[in-house]
This record gives sequence, structure tokens and C-alpha cells, in this order.
Amino acid sequence: MLRWLHTYVSLIGFATLLFFAVTGLTLNHAAWFEDGGERERSWSAAVPRELLPEGGEPDEAVLAQWMRTELGLHGEVYDFRVDDERVSLVLKGPGYSADAEIDRASSNADVRELRLNAWAVLDDLHKGRDSGTAWAWVIDVSAVVMAISALTGLWLLLYIKRRRNAGLVVTVIGLLVLGAVAWLWTP
Repeated sequence: MLRWLHTYVSLIGFATLLFFAVTGLTLNHAAWFEDGGERERSWSAAVPRELLPEGGEPDEAVLAQWMRTELGLHGEVYDFRVDDERVSLVLKGPGYSADAEIDRASSNADVRELRLNAWAVLDDLHKGRDSGTAWAWVIDVSAVVMAISALTGLWLLLYIKRRRNAGLVVTVIGLLVLGAVAWLWTP
């Protein structure tokens, strides 16, 4: 039963293990992968007056959806601020941000959009930055799957008499090296 569990949990987790291993490397050396892939653009757009009620607060969800549909923006609302003169809306997603400053008197929006390259998107997914609730669940489930895989693998090692001692020694050495680097060489 344990061998079956280890095999199939490891296979399920293979893709996420590979993803987090590769993006861990690209994240640790972001300058190698992320430089030069940045695209920024700015423009102005007219926002319908009915989305900016006088004296009242605009509906955040309706305004954000209008900007996604009409201006081609995407991402989740990260920040929404309203005062008597301006409405500010920030949308963010992995490797993406869009800022809109809307003048309430003229209904004119100054929009700035920033799109990063594919490596930056993958790195943001690795960190869970601006990735939403569904992706947070992917990260959590991946962590549980990898932990089960590691623990069942260690448990199976205990049943292999020929390799048990060597395997446990290597496991302890790995833990000691990890602990030593964390303790001695991290600021």
C-alpha cells in the first residue's frame, strides 16, 4: 500500500516538482532570464460618466470589468482609491500590472500597463504573487503532495535493509548541509 501511495503521489506531483524546481532556479537568477522582456505602454481613454457617479463612489467591480472589456486590461483589483477629484485603480496579475488614474471632472483616464516576459510570469507563479486564490490552492496542494512523496519515500527506505543505513546517512547529511548554509551563510 505504501509503495503504491508513494508511486502515484510522486507521479501526480512530478509536474509541480519540475515546475517549482525550474522556476526556483530562474527566480534565484532572475537577471539572467527576466531582463529585456518588459513592455510598457501608456495611453488615455474616456470613461463613461455613468461609471463615475457625482458625489458617490464608483462600483469597483463594474469599473474594473469595464476596463478589462473595453481597454483590454486584465488581472485582479489590487488597489482601488476614490476621492472627490480622482479614482485610482490598480490591476495586477503574474508578470502584469495596470494603473489607471481617472479624473472625475473630465472622465479621462490615464492608463499605464506593464507586461513582463514569460520567465517573470513563471517566477511570479512560483511565489504566488498576484496569482489569485486558485493558484494559492495549487501551491498548497503541491506542497502537501511533495511532502507526502518525501515522507513515503523515506518510510520505504526503512524497509530496504541493504540501502537503509546509506540512505539515512545521506538524508541526515542533506539536512545538516541545508541547516549549516541557513545558519552560517544567510544574512
